[in-house]
Amino acid sequence: PENLLYVGSPNRRMSHLDNGTDNAWDERKERLKKSLLSCPFDVFGIQEVDDKMQAWLDSELSSKYAFRYFSPYSKDGKGSRAQGIGYRKDKYTLSDWHFFWACDTPDVMTTNDKGSSGNFNRGGCCCVITEKSTGFRFFVMNNHGCLNDQSNIDGAPVYVQMEQKYNKDGLPSFFVGDMNTSAATQVYKVYAAHWKDSYIDAAKRTGATGGTYNSFSYPNGKSRIDYVFYRGEGVIPQEYHCDNTLYNGFYASDHFPVWTEFKIETKK
Repeated sequence: PENLLYVGSPNRRMSHLDNGTDNAWDERKERLKKSLLSCPFDVFGIQEVDDKMQAWLDSELSSKYAFRYFSPYSKDGKGSRAQGIGYRKDKYTLSDWHFFWACDTPDVMTTNDKGSSGNFNRGGCCCVITEKSTGFRFFVMNNHGCLNDQSNIDGAPVYVQMEQKYNKDGLPSFFVGDMNTSAATQVYKVYAAHWKDSYIDAAKRTGATGGTYNSFSYPNGKSRIDYVFYRGEGVIPQEYHCDNTLYNGFYASDHFPVWTEFKIETKK
């Protein structure tokens, strides 16, 4: 049997930024809503979600999506400056939730992203998603990568280690997020050695061709730093899309949302 699965990643930019501009939170939150609802996401990783945005997302999108969040600035993973995983609650359930810091002590809250670009706590979250109608299960991991290059290099292997730790059943695996790195880096090579890049493998690519990061000023994108990686038998990327829709001439975020349509071939 075959099934289609839409997996994506939108970085939504935290709400306290850009005050006094056309990209302030109150100016663009409706754009964000339209952007998220226009994408065909079944499941997605989301980045830069503060407390205000968490409450807003849970309220405005609750008819379609459920969310689980991880803040790397809290020992229990709860709080602001978070990332998370959203999923269609009519079709799926979430279980086996875990989070970690991208460092040598992944279970310990750590300021592991240090350098000239600033000092931050960075890590990931992951879970198992189960399709209600069929029982089909798959693994999803979300990443908000380090801004400092060496920190990003140092942390990259941790995501592979955590996938191996928490996906012991070898389920089809999706690794998504704003990874703050290009395809020419050592970070990318670490990820691409374990997962495959759906941008590379998809039968067709649509939307913006210049990249996923737009800096609020590049209509075709400036650089590709957001990804949908995958691995697993019977997981076939059909279409990769980088959504550069403008809303009344404005962007929803400084990142374009990306999604990949996968064909899932399951054994009878």
